This record gives sequence, structure tokens and C-alpha cells, in this order.
Amino acid sequence: EARIALKTEIQRDMQTHAEATAAEIDRMLFERLQNAVSWSRLEVMQDARIGDVDKRISNFLSELKNSYQDVYTELYVVDRRGMVIASSNPYRSGQPAPRLTHWLDTRVALSHVRLAGIVNQQLPILIEIEDEFSDEPLGTLVTLFDWRQIEAVLSGAVAGRSAAALFDRQNNLLSNTDRWFKTEAAKKLSASAITSGYQGFSGFSWRVTVSQNRSQALTPVRQMAYIFAGMLIATVLLLTLVAVPVASSITRPLVRLTEFANRFMRSSAELNPPTGGPAEVDTMARAFGKMIEDLERSKENLTRAAKLAVVGEMAAALSHEVRTPLGILRSSAQLLLREPGLSEEGREVCGFIISETDRLNKLVTTLIDSARPRAPEFSAT
Repeated sequence: EARIALKTEIQRDMQTHAEATAAEIDRMLFERLQNAVSWSRLEVMQDARIGDVDKRISNFLSELKNSYQDVYTELYVVDRRGMVIASSNPYRSGQPAPRLTHWLDTRVALSHVRLAGIVNQQLPILIEIEDEFSDEPLGTLVTLFDWRQIEAVLSGAVAGRSAAALFDRQNNLLSNTDRWFKTEAAKKLSASAITSGYQGFSGFSWRVTVSQNRSQALTPVRQMAYIFAGMLIATVLLLTLVAVPVASSITRPLVRLTEFANRFMRSSAELNPPTGGPAEVDTMARAFGKMIEDLERSKENLTRAAKLAVVGEMAAALSHEVRTPLGILRSSAQLLLREPGLSEEGREVCGFIISETDRLNKLVTTLIDSARPRAPEFSAT
């Protein structure tokens, strides 16, 4: 989705650049053609009738070339015989005019203007100088437009591995940047715009094409993918660095608690489980310690119950072994009390025997009752 969105945006931007470049080329060519038409109608051009003997035309053309700096490489006037009678280049005057190949015709401000073929990075623009006193032209004004101005416009429309080219209406290449992709197999994105004239100028219907290497155009998408992959790797590493200490802080207390449980199963000498670690693990350790306390309390209760059981058994045995002789002693003392010849001291001794046997019998009964389990008694508090 990012690639499709970026491709659409790039093509829209390239289309804008192509349209702006085509408009700039139209403007530049229109100004050059209009200059030629305006200069051909000046009064100074009428000196071509006398062969520019006073050098007025030559001086005028030199001033024009200097004022326009790098726009024109040369301006000169050719008479009907094909001789250069005036030129911005003094060495050209009096020489035969260069042979120019006719290329295109156009009209600017109701004037017929001709273009010759591009030679040595120069575009010759030709327009006849009209004679004010006759219908025959006095000669031809030739302005050599520096074609590198067009190449500069094309170069300004591209950057990096982009390219721009100018084609005529027959699809012939007129100019291109040094980075123009000449191979059909080169994968590229391109956009075109047709020159459509400028302020009454019909134009040449030339086509400006701006292209950009697809791999370079989609570089931001790849960079975004690399950044995403880098962020993913960094996130994994960060999570690993964070997870290892966290896992250790959780597993270490669990390992200590497990080891304590194993030792406790083998020997109950250690009663306090290890604490520390996360809150959940610490809570589990405390619960484990509470369980150990409950086990110890249950163990004590079982021991006490076992002791009480032994006491009960001993009490039952003692009661049987003690009550029998006590009963015999009591019965014997009661028989002695029935004897009529028993003295007062004897009766007193027998009374002592009976009372003491009763006391001992009560003690045995109390011992048996203390060892016997009782039902709990509930009361409100």
C-alpha cells in the first residue's frame, strides 16, 4: 500500500514538473521568436538597403547579444545575395552566410518565422526584414539561440537518477539530460506534457517527458521497510533483555521454594520457607509457611491424642488392678466392724480403712474420667 501510494504521488509530482517544464520551454521559445519579430521591424534594420555601411546594425546586434548574455550565441543579417552584411561577430561580416537546413515554420504576431535545424547547440531563428518602400524583403535576420538554455530547463526539472527529454511532434528526440534512460528495459516511472503555445503563439506541440528510476523512486519504501525491520529486531532484543531478568526474578524464588519443599519432605528440621521475589511468589511462600505451621500443630495434637490414649489405657488397667484390692480391703474392714468383740481402737482403724479405700476409689474414678473423651460443650461468647 505504501508503494502504491508513493508511486501515485511520485507520478503526480512528475506530471507537475513536466507541465511546468513544457510551459517554461514555451515561454522561452515564444520570447525568442517575439524578439526576432520585434527586432526585424526596427528602423535600424532598414540600413540593410545600403549594406550597413555605417555599421549601425552591427553595433545594434552586438549590444543585443551583450545585453542578453548567454541567451544568443550570435545575431546577424543576411542580404538577398546570401552575404552577411551585419553581425554581432565582427569576423562574420562580409562572409557568405552559413547554409542552414529548413526545419519548422510558425507565426508570431502575424509574422512568418522559420526555424533551421539545431547545429552545434544552436537553434537558428530566421525572419525576413520587410522593406518600407517595396514588397521585396531587404534581407533576413538570423538569431542563433543557445540551445543549452533548453537543456538547462530540462536539467532543472530533474534530480538524482531522474531524467527529462524533449521530443518533437514526430517523436524525434530534440534534447535530453545526461541521465536520460536510453534503454527500453530500464524500469522507470514517467510523465509527459505537451507544449501548447504561449500568449497567442500556436506552439510546436513538442512533448516533455520526465522519468525517474523506479528503484530510486521507491527507495523511501525500502528505507521504511528497513527501519521497520530494525525496530522489530530492536524490540525483540529489548524484550529479551527485559524478559530474562524478569523470568529470573520469578523462577529463582520458585526454585528456592521447590528445594525447600523437597528438604522438608526428607527432614522437617527447617520450618521457615524462603521469602522474597514477586508478590505472587511471596504470597505462595507465606501460604506454604502457614501450611507447615498447621501441619506442626496437627502433629502436636496427634501426639497429645496418642499420649492421652496411652493414659486412658493405663488408667483402665490401673482401675482394674487397684479397685479389686480396694474392694477387698473395704469389704474386710466392714466385716471386722460386725465383730462384737472388736475394741474401740479396732473400730476406729476399720473406719479409717473404709474411708481411705473410698477416697482411693474416687481417685481411680477421676483418673478414668480424665482419660475418657468427652463431647464438646458449646456456649455463646
